[in-house]
Amino acid sequence: MTAMQIGSDSWKRLVISGAAQMEIDIDPHQADQLAAHAEAVSLWAQKINLTTIHDPVEVAVKHYLDSLAPTGMIPENALLLDAGTGGGFPGIPLKIVNPTLSVSLIDASRRKINFLKHMIRTLKLKSIEAFHSRLERFSPGVLFDVIVSRAFSDLSVFTRTAAPLLAPDGVFIAYKGKSVGADIAALGDGYAENRETGPGGTDSYLYDVHSYRLPVIDAERSLVVIRRNRPLKGDI
Repeated sequence: MTAMQIGSDSWKRLVISGAAQMEIDIDPHQADQLAAHAEAVSLWAQKINLTTIHDPVEVAVKHYLDSLAPTGMIPENALLLDAGTGGGFPGIPLKIVNPTLSVSLIDASRRKINFLKHMIRTLKLKSIEAFHSRLERFSPGVLFDVIVSRAFSDLSVFTRTAAPLLAPDGVFIAYKGKSVGADIAALGDGYAENRETGPGGTDSYLYDVHSYRLPVIDAERSLVVIRRNRPLKGDI
C-alpha cells in the first residue's frame, strides 16, 4: 500500500500528470472535483459496494484515468448516458473534464443513485442527473449521442439493450481489458469491423477497437466503439 492519501495534493498531481500522458488536460479546479468525488466514494464504500479498489494510486489510475480514456472521442455538448454507472464511473469524471456534456447516470441500485445525487449537489454539477433504473426500462424521452458503460460484459447485450436510446449517428463506447478477442467473437452476426464494410452493407453495427495504456501501472486497456451501420427495425 502507498502512503499517498486519496484526494491529497500528491493524489491530484498524479491524476493531472497521468492525464497529461494520455493527452488529456485537467485544470486544478477539475482535479479538486475529481478528488472530492474520490474521497466520497472511499467514505461511502464503507457502507455501499461502490468499489473494491482502495489503494490511492489504483483509485486514481483504474477509476479516474481509465474513465477519462475516451475524452477525445466525445464531442462537446453531447448527450451522454452512463449505463450501470455504480459510483459514477465513467460519467462523473467525463462530465468534470468536459463540463459541456449533458449526462444521465443510471444504475439499478437505489443506494448508489442516492450517493450520486448527493455528489451532484456537493460538486455543484449542472446538466447531469442520476436515475434509478435498469437499462432496458429506462425511458428518458431523448436520444443520446454517446452511451458508455464499464458494467456490461456482453457487448451484444449492451448494444441491443441500449439501441432504442441511441441517436441515429450516436456511438456506444464499452470499456474493456487488454484482450477483446473473445468479446468481439461473441458479438456474432450483425457486427463487422469498421474497415471491412460501410454504409449500405448488411451488418447492423460497425466496431473499432482502440487500445491504450494506463499511466503509472502501465496496464493495457481497450475501448470498443460501436456505431450503427443502418437503423434497426423498431428503433426510435
